[in-house]
Amino acid sequence: MDVLVYTRDKTEYERLRSVMEAQAGYINAHRDAMDGRGHPRREFDAVVLAAGDDENMALAAQWRNRHLSTPVVLVMDGEDHQSGAMRLHVFDYLMRPVRDERIAKTMRDMLLFCPNRCRFHLPIREEMTDEI
Repeated sequence: MDVLVYTRDKTEYERLRSVMEAQAGYINAHRDAMDGRGHPRREFDAVVLAAGDDENMALAAQWRNRHLSTPVVLVMDGEDHQSGAMRLHVFDYLMRPVRDERIAKTMRDMLLFCPNRCRFHLPIREEMTDEI
């Protein structure tokens, strides 16, 4: 799965990437793969925008105009842009500080919509195997 993680913070990028990898197995996470005009250099299976709120909204709008079917996840500092995010049909709107469990749930949900989802696996949790 190719995921664009657009963030200005390397620590946040590493955290998002590690949680996504734990949920999706093999994942190609790319950081800041945009050209100078805020356009992605290529298409991705999913996009996580975790820069500043205003920048996230502008990038989400640009992304939606070019790649309507790609799931877009916004990681935001507040609730101010929720209605705008709904109009853009973003996949999920996460507010900082984001718990790892919340990122993991979003990733699991996003895999269901990924066109390449057959290439990935969802790990079976040990407590679930006892019930089977």
